[in-house]
Amino acid sequence: MKRATIALGIVAILASSCGGSELSTRLATSLENRVASIRGYAESGRPGLARSAVRNLVELVTAQVEAG
Repeated sequence: MKRATIALGIVAILASSCGGSELSTRLATSLENRVASIRGYAESGRPGLARSAVRNLVELVTAQVEAG
């Protein structure tokens, strides 16, 4: 789960580097729910699902950063 922790750190950095604009409530809620799911997978001993969810989360954040 070390990779998941590192990936979540990267996601946090990407999310905070989105400039001065605020995240929409919908996007913020989606990010929070996804992180909660990842934590749940990790805590329940389902690393494959956690890694997959982290990849999806990183893709979402990257797309949002690229979109401005």
